[in-house]
Amino acid sequence: MVQSSSSRFSTIATGSLWLSLVSFVAAQGSVSGGFNWESIEPSTELQWVSCYDRPLQCARLSVPLDYKNPSLGTAAIAITRVPSPLAGTAAYRGPIIFNPGGPGGSGVEQTVALGGSWIGGIFPEQFDFIGFDPRGVRFSTPQIQIFQTDREMDQFNEQMGQGLAELSPESWDTLPQRLAILNDIGDLINTNFGDVLQHMTTENVARDMMAIVEASGFEKIQYYGVSYGTVLGATFATLFPDRVERMIIDAVSDIPGYYSNDWSQNVLDTDRTLLYVFEACNAAGARTCPFAESSIEQTQRRFDAILTDLEEKPFMLTPNLQFERSLFLSSIHNFLYSPTGYSSLIDLIIAVETRDVDTLVQALGGGAEANSVRKRGLPRMRAVPPKGYFEDLPGDLLELPGIADEASMETAATLAIRCTDGGEVKDTAEDLQEYARKTRGISQYFPDAADTVRIVCAGWKVHPETFRGPIGSQNTPLLVIGNTFDPITPIEAARNTVEAFPGSVLLTYDAPGHGSILSSCIRTQMNQYLISGELPAPGGVCNMTTPLFGSSLAPAPSSFDFEGLTDNSEAASGGGGRGGDGESAAVSVRSSGIVSSLLLAMAVAALM
Repeated sequence: MVQSSSSRFSTIATGSLWLSLVSFVAAQGSVSGGFNWESIEPSTELQWVSCYDRPLQCARLSVPLDYKNPSLGTAAIAITRVPSPLAGTAAYRGPIIFNPGGPGGSGVEQTVALGGSWIGGIFPEQFDFIGFDPRGVRFSTPQIQIFQTDREMDQFNEQMGQGLAELSPESWDTLPQRLAILNDIGDLINTNFGDVLQHMTTENVARDMMAIVEASGFEKIQYYGVSYGTVLGATFATLFPDRVERMIIDAVSDIPGYYSNDWSQNVLDTDRTLLYVFEACNAAGARTCPFAESSIEQTQRRFDAILTDLEEKPFMLTPNLQFERSLFLSSIHNFLYSPTGYSSLIDLIIAVETRDVDTLVQALGGGAEANSVRKRGLPRMRAVPPKGYFEDLPGDLLELPGIADEASMETAATLAIRCTDGGEVKDTAEDLQEYARKTRGISQYFPDAADTVRIVCAGWKVHPETFRGPIGSQNTPLLVIGNTFDPITPIEAARNTVEAFPGSVLLTYDAPGHGSILSSCIRTQMNQYLISGELPAPGGVCNMTTPLFGSSLAPAPSSFDFEGLTDNSEAASGGGGRGGDGESAAVSVRSSGIVSSLLLAMAVAALM
């Protein structure tokens, strides 16, 4: 049976929110072969043992499964540490706790993949660097399950592939029947696993972080979180406002939307990110970027023609997979996370335009993986940095691949944590149709990235009493980082979070993409804050200084106003400045006058 691509956003787009930092390092494969976690007995004290490659150390922390009723049992949190070389000296500053996103992202795997070189090159050596697997995730136990057998999971995946979570207007006729199926699936999951799943919440993960801090011998947290990690960080700062020493959140999600299963705000700038790529391509010229046209209007018309042609005449990517409009757009969305892959993105678009299947498979899977991609029938997104792209980073980082295998993204943990955190979705078919209209008013090209999240939680039955907002504290200032154009966490969400925590500072990265850690300018500001405790001056902006195409620096994102080119100018929130976050090297901080005036001019409308 030919597999439709109608709901690919469930695996490619919405499941990849933790790609900000992970987008540079995550395609490392499983690290389970390098260490036996069962060899560590969980303890209420951190008993570190050597693991994986030096200098890594591992421990398992025993925490209550239910903090309100500790007698219900325990969870074991898997923790990996890169110890500070200055531990035991007066210069030692304790641990930085890291969350890579998700929900469902493995902090252990990311810390192992990053290793000592990353920590030494990115974070000050005065600190330990701690990555952990949130309860239910990867090496922490109990692990999240939502189906009892592989057959049940396969059936669910098959239904997803056939459009179970589709919200396009063309699918509305079958929406009542699909809601009934989701309701039955929710009943099955609740019956089999509800007793455990009710404890797999972001509130409990925040409490687990507090336990890690205390077990480390400290009273206050030092934290760095990206994407979903910003939800976790803001939740911690709300629950424990007096226990925050330093907190950096980068690529900030729409946190109120996360806690209500309304992701519409997170696609505010997705179209604009794509249009900026087109602008940068045009600026580079056709010799360097073969999709270049003389104006952004012409580029968009050419792109729209490709979409129309693909909608009318889809084609076979593999013997079992039909390449349709939604798979094309979800593939593009995945590439938008990392500017290192924008040249491959252009290759992808041209390959679809010319129906060049071989080039398309290479663009999706990386040239050497073309055959395995064909065999699997599923594209693997990669974005390997071009030579010299991040010259100021430690050398062995340049060997790391770009974007993780999308098949690992939409895990049981992602679905379970997200739906449990978000509360009950009581939408009728008519309510979901109205939601779909809203997302299509916000994003012309990528509404499915928000649609899937809501409908897939529609039948979820695990709804414990847990924190669901509002976030905020009067005396807990944070360092908040956002990019001008981000495909899944718009800068407006960062602005809203700053308002929720008075005294916080927004540091803007004038670049496209998702996450800013690869900018030397951003890292400088982060490290100064971590060491001194002093936030940067308000209004700071780090500039992108690395070319996206060829050798010429692309015009700054803040120099563009895409009004009239997108359909989302006033859709859901009456306009206002929006943006996102990205990743390219930068070297200076300047006044935000130009950027703030541009952001004010960029009216966009209502993520993840």
